Amino acid sequence: MHKQTTEKSQYTIYWLDGKKTVLSTEKGNTVADAFTEAGYGNAATRVIDFYVNGTDDNYSWDSVKHEWVKKPTDV
Repeated sequence: MHKQTTEKSQYTIYWLDGKKTVLSTEKGNTVADAFTEAGYGNAATRVIDFYVNGTDDNYSWDSVKHEWVKKPTDV
């Protein structure tokens, strides 16, 4: 009997317009696989600022500078 797994890999996408998206794909797949599965084409890569493996909330959008800024960490 084959045990089916539902584990997923997640990637947090930070877009150049200040939006953030979390994409999921089968565990072991790449961020490129996640993009394809979500229906994004090659053109979408031109409007990505960066991505982080997993779910991430370590950056906030600075609407004055129009850039992502790393949140301060608690010491």
